[in-house]
Amino acid sequence: LRINAPVLFIVPLNSSSMAHNHESSLVVEASPDEVYKFVSDIKNMPKYMPTTKCAEKAGKERVHVAGEGDGFQYDTEGYLRRNNSDEGRLEWGSDEHAYKGWMKVEPHKGGSKVTIHLTFKEGEYDEIPCKHVTEGLEAGLKSIKQQTEGTGGKVKPPVEH
Repeated sequence: LRINAPVLFIVPLNSSSMAHNHESSLVVEASPDEVYKFVSDIKNMPKYMPTTKCAEKAGKERVHVAGEGDGFQYDTEGYLRRNNSDEGRLEWGSDEHAYKGWMKVEPHKGGSKVTIHLTFKEGEYDEIPCKHVTEGLEAGLKSIKQQTEGTGGKVKPPVEH
């Protein structure tokens, strides 16, 4: 018996009074190489990042992203780097260190486990409800799953419906 239901782990982490941390994971039925190739291609970012409408390379380890969410718009540049010492890991963030994150793609039972971790500097994004961040993480992970498994496209979080 094979069950195709996604396995999703959601953990709001508030380990520091100086930052708000969120982490979610999802099991994907595709190889780690295939998943990493998809997520590490800048042109694919709008296909899985919930609020991103445009993403393009802006120099070495630099990315320009633009998008909109529930009541906000952004058009900014930041860093995006592949962590060569930790295979399957991407790291990104804003130059002001107000926002950063990482994604790890690793082997899991014949497929992959994708984990996304986000850190928001206290005071910078406090107006965004924790529920919206969690829903955004879920939508991003489900989008990666559907597109790498060939079962669908981008999933919008409920707040954008």
